[in-house]
Amino acid sequence: MKKCPYCSELIQDDAVKCKHCNEWLEKKNEIKSFFSKAKSFVNEKRTEYTEKKTSHLYIPTFENPLIIEDIILYPDRFKFGNKLIYFRNVCHIDFYSAQSSINGIAANDYLNFVIYTSSSSDITDTSFDKTIIISSFDKNSILNSTISGKSKEKVALMKNIIANFTLEFRILRYLVELQEKKYFTYGGNYKIHINGDIEIDNIIKANIRQAYDNDLLAWGTAWSGMKSLSYNPYEFVIYENHGPKVKIFNIELSNNTKIDTTMDTDVFDILMVSFLKNGTFFPIQ
Repeated sequence: MKKCPYCSELIQDDAVKCKHCNEWLEKKNEIKSFFSKAKSFVNEKRTEYTEKKTSHLYIPTFENPLIIEDIILYPDRFKFGNKLIYFRNVCHIDFYSAQSSINGIAANDYLNFVIYTSSSSDITDTSFDKTIIISSFDKNSILNSTISGKSKEKVALMKNIIANFTLEFRILRYLVELQEKKYFTYGGNYKIHINGDIEIDNIIKANIRQAYDNDLLAWGTAWSGMKSLSYNPYEFVIYENHGPKVKIFNIELSNNTKIDTTMDTDVFDILMVSFLKNGTFFPIQ
């Protein structure tokens, strides 16, 4: 005789169901075993799916470079055709990735990746060679903008690898200009002065510090309306006042100061955070 594990009444040793509480003894164990096996199976398949989903993304080595359509990416350079570009010559990175949606469905997917290089050892040299990796707006890019989603993920990885490799050098270029001229040139259209003034076409349009202190600074803004949504993490806007921030088709209806921060976004963010936090673009020792 044995005790029922559910009601503690005595039952036969070979009983599969308790005559007192009607619980199935073996069936519960079978169900428990089934769910245990099912859980193991699901976890195994989830791991396989995750590995398969990201297997195309890896840090390149000289023995195993990352292949992106016509581009071969190594740890310190990339090659396409007969052209070889070393990371050490990269001066600026222009990168833009965005997606708009209508009623929750992706409508447009934009991806632009441009690299500016110089073979000169002079850090103040502003003559650059332009290499368009991929562009939704320029047909002269190395990669076609209609490449697969996995290839686009590889492009984003490529950008991050090159950006990390060149970050300190690209920051230094801006700081050297700032030290010499008391401003640095950004995006070709803006001069950002050492005191935070933003100059456009020889006119001081706004001051970053004043805008921040008065809650007039928007950094990475979104616009929505008519059941559509657009998000631009590269937008840096200083508003004129605290009135309604009205946009139609993503165009400002005022004289707000707007900067698209696709050029060296990582450097721009670091410099702005340093200025707003420490009052200077230069690193604090």
